[in-house]
Amino acid sequence: MTKPPKEPYTNQEEIHNQIVSFLESQLKGTNCEAYIFGSLATRKFGRYTRPYKGQDGSDVDLVVFINQKDIPETWIDLNTEKTWWRAYESGKITVNNTQHVIIPIVVKPGMENYARNRMRELNWTIEKVF
Repeated sequence: MTKPPKEPYTNQEEIHNQIVSFLESQLKGTNCEAYIFGSLATRKFGRYTRPYKGQDGSDVDLVVFINQKDIPETWIDLNTEKTWWRAYESGKITVNNTQHVIIPIVVKPGMENYARNRMRELNWTIEKVF
């Protein structure tokens, strides 16, 4: 299935700030480091012209360096992992009447330096949230 075109929202900064506030509320009280990447970081966040993989809009991509015991109980383990991360769903946020799923990828213990190097190698546009 080919990813459909996306119509970026016109109020990118407002949406960015709304999502960052939401993320901060989810991770309040934890000792973590978090970075947004993908369309939210590049300010191309928006709605697809047709549903894609059950979603109407961009997902919120997040890399989180967090102690395993501090992962919020409300996060759903998606049973998806790579060498250096494991994916979760931490909820959804509604923007401009469209729900957007939040997908934190949690860096595995001992893989922190590898993760930082890999993000550089992949040339991800990242933005530190906290």
